[in-house]
Amino acid sequence: MSDFWDSEYNAPNKETEYRMPKETSDAPIELTEADEDVRAFEYSEEAPAQAEQEKQEKRGRRADFERKQKIKLALQTLLTVVAATSVLTASLGIDLLGKDVLGESEDYFIWEAIMGEENPDKDPWGKDDPRGSDDPSAGETGSVRSFPKLENLDPDFNGEYAWADQSPDTSEEYLRMVTSDNDATFLEAGGYYRNQGVVENNLPGCTYDKTSNTLTLENFSGEDLSLDANLLGNGFKIKLIGDNKLGSITVWGAMYGGSVTFVGSGSLTVNENNEHPYGILLNAEDSRSCLMVDKNVTLKVSGAEGAVMIYDSYDEIGIYFITPQKLSGGLVTRMEGEDTGTVNTIMNGDSYSTLVTFSAG
Repeated sequence: MSDFWDSEYNAPNKETEYRMPKETSDAPIELTEADEDVRAFEYSEEAPAQAEQEKQEKRGRRADFERKQKIKLALQTLLTVVAATSVLTASLGIDLLGKDVLGESEDYFIWEAIMGEENPDKDPWGKDDPRGSDDPSAGETGSVRSFPKLENLDPDFNGEYAWADQSPDTSEEYLRMVTSDNDATFLEAGGYYRNQGVVENNLPGCTYDKTSNTLTLENFSGEDLSLDANLLGNGFKIKLIGDNKLGSITVWGAMYGGSVTFVGSGSLTVNENNEHPYGILLNAEDSRSCLMVDKNVTLKVSGAEGAVMIYDSYDEIGIYFITPQKLSGGLVTRMEGEDTGTVNTIMNGDSYSTLVTFSAG
């Protein structure tokens, strides 16, 4: 500390990088109203507790996610061993455990034996198909023999998840085509929008059937239109006939369900000119929303920042395609940050894929 003090004046040396605080007077400091607000905010007794609670909740979610990932890895390894053992014993004429191990005793039964509790994925998937990522026959994550079983399949016609109110008269589900000038054609409009004079219309080659919750595109040239949907549930389907084009697809789940399933035998090209940051964007908003592609569909999606993005979905895979459907352009990936929400997407190396294709096998 010898070089800190100027020995001649017994005061801090101005040439050093250290500085001593200046003395302050005892005179009261006048605070403006804005200063009072800042001081009240900074010294709020509740703020630290709330911040700590939020931090602990995020850490808890992260720990739970990591625990599930470890269990999945262990189950996948165990299933691989069981499958190999089953094949070996079958070749020797031995029926392992007296039953079809990979048929009647799938991964969720093994989970229950190991964890001593019911597998949380048992009911959503049912007995007949294990999940894509845990299926030894699946070539990659997302490739499955059938789609997951989801709840909340129908649109929220009763308005139970509406923000404005909870009644059919103010239900907020909608399906619309929007131009670059923000002019919208509503194919389905809930009571909230009908009360404002919105009239439902179909477009040539683009029709919506609310009974089956299916939008049918037949040789539809909508490259200048963005499909926007809200609260249509997890049973919303887009049926493709012939060759079709759309500018972008955005779906909102609103804590209820905002999944999209592509069916049919046609094709769809989304955001071909890369005019939108995302080709397909599902804002799950804390619902179990997924993107699902049937085996006979051809789907090509581009995005300047990412072709396919799903935010804040409870589903750990989020993007599914039926075998022998093939995905090119990247790998299905889920990311979860400690201070951010979850993202289900398709990654090309360390970057979001900007062009992906689902092609019929």
